[in-house]
Amino acid sequence: MWPQGGPHELQPVMVVQFDQKIDPKAVLETISVEVGDKRAIRLATAAEIEADEGARQQVAASEPGRFVAFRTVEPLPRGTGVKVTVGPGTPSAEGPRRSQNSQVYQFATFGPMEHIGAQCGWGGECRPLTPLQVVFTNPIDLERFDPRTVHVEPSIPGINISASGNTITVTGATAGRTMYSVTVDAGLRDVFGQASEKRAGRNSRPRAPSRSCRAPTATSWWSIRAAGRSCRCSRSTGRS
Repeated sequence: MWPQGGPHELQPVMVVQFDQKIDPKAVLETISVEVGDKRAIRLATAAEIEADEGARQQVAASEPGRFVAFRTVEPLPRGTGVKVTVGPGTPSAEGPRRSQNSQVYQFATFGPMEHIGAQCGWGGECRPLTPLQVVFTNPIDLERFDPRTVHVEPSIPGINISASGNTITVTGATAGRTMYSVTVDAGLRDVFGQASEKRAGRNSRPRAPSRSCRAPTATSWWSIRAAGRSCRCSRSTGRS
């Protein structure tokens, strides 16, 4: 089933694959799309399938005659979970038997483009040279992303600023016992044509380096700011 997970467009082409040949019109009668209530659906046209990259790939990977592609008549609400139910009673074009059980799939539509978190390192440790990352709700429009809208203080030798998926990543020669501030300007665009608007973030007090019988560890402090609001994070490094 495509799509699953999310976020996705408000009117995506949905594709369900089968292990037998089917009559798309007959199968569509046994499919429901729900967002609280049922939504009217129709078969997708060849042009609509071609224009939807995910659906196009699913259809290309399907056996001829063994898939149905459809979409809702009206756009779905933003930031909403969607349930797609196939069957029971789905007919086959290869014989009289119908499916006895239903299959349920879920995906979500996109919501506002917002900053939702920041991270440094893995496993709770933020070591020197570890990337600093700022995370958003939706995939970033990479064609319109401008690294100059990301500001880092203090400067990091060999700095590189990149974007992938829903994350902005800052890499370079970060040092221990240093607080870094990463500021992302408002107006960051997502792949759905939206721009970040609200000031968002989370705040926490930097904690002191832990004491133990081991050699003392350094601590790399850094704070994340999105759309003008500070978001402080602290992680202990493992450098001794």
